[in-house]
Amino acid sequence: MLTRHLIGHDSSILVDSDFGRQVTSGDVMLHYCGRTVHASVFNTNNTESEDAIEKMIEGRPGIPVQTFTREEPGIAGHAYLLPETDRDQNY
Repeated sequence: MLTRHLIGHDSSILVDSDFGRQVTSGDVMLHYCGRTVHASVFNTNNTESEDAIEKMIEGRPGIPVQTFTREEPGIAGHAYLLPETDRDQNY
């Protein structure tokens, strides 16, 4: 079964209902069986979507194994998968 988790005021994500949820400073972390989803909403002050995504991913840890980008009028989204490590197994 899927559960919708709100991220900020206007965004949400659907994940399996087994995922636990933590919120820290507005960022959402969902975790289950060694899988972790970090979700954040950034105010871009009407920046072009490509510039906004570039700023969001500055300094991200690791090298993504897969990326996903979504662009619509008024919204831009970017997601990426990182390889799992032993450190990620804490949940």
